[in-house]
Amino acid sequence: MQPPPIAAFDARPLADRVVLVTGGAQGIGRAIAEAVLAAGGVVLIGDTDVEAGRACLAEWSAGERAAFRRLDVAREASVQAFTKAALARWSRIDGLVNNAGIAAPHAGPLTELALADWNRYLAVNLTGAFLCAKHALPALAEARGAIVQIASTRALQSERDSEAYAATKGGLVALTHAMAISAGPRSASTASCRAGSRPMPGASRPRAAARGSVAAIMRSIRSAASASRPTSPRWRSICCRRRPASSPARTSSSTAA
Repeated sequence: MQPPPIAAFDARPLADRVVLVTGGAQGIGRAIAEAVLAAGGVVLIGDTDVEAGRACLAEWSAGERAAFRRLDVAREASVQAFTKAALARWSRIDGLVNNAGIAAPHAGPLTELALADWNRYLAVNLTGAFLCAKHALPALAEARGAIVQIASTRALQSERDSEAYAATKGGLVALTHAMAISAGPRSASTASCRAGSRPMPGASRPRAAARGSVAAIMRSIRSAASASRPTSPRWRSICCRRRPASSPARTSSSTAA
């Protein structure tokens, strides 16, 4: 009996692919950017924290393969400048990771939640993803690229006093499969990665979300380049739960037809 063929290992699956990561100077966003670089890709990170963004570039020493630009995803002019900067520098966009968001889920009792705070959650966590997708989509469609939204398990299960955060993450999941129907068949694939809330040591949570996001981008880019890519809308929801170090990794995915 002949042994099964061994597929060649691609150490740089994102070679020369340009990926934009919002909120990319810290936490999950930074881990995603580092994973993109490790996979051979080119990354533009956007963040409101300029000092953290510059620190990333200094630490990575990736030369022309990494760049930072200050980005406020709640402001359309800032988002436009961000996408234009990527195109001016590399002339293409292959992936967009909508990671930027207010990361504090607990905003206090609903009866005490100020309208301004509610609107701020919506503007950053949900409207920001819409604006980034809106302005990156033409270039993504040309490259047959991918959009990954960093959502949360709070889209499906919540804790006390997290209404604003949960509403935005639920909206982000809904936005993802709606975009798949509108843009997925012939332009850009979409996926959401739901980071969870169980305790994990150290930087395990950012790394788990990074692995899921980069895997989703690579799958989408590869399928986009394939002549046999399905024309039905597809979206994927990847669950990256924080877990004890001794527990095995578990992911769940779903596809809408």
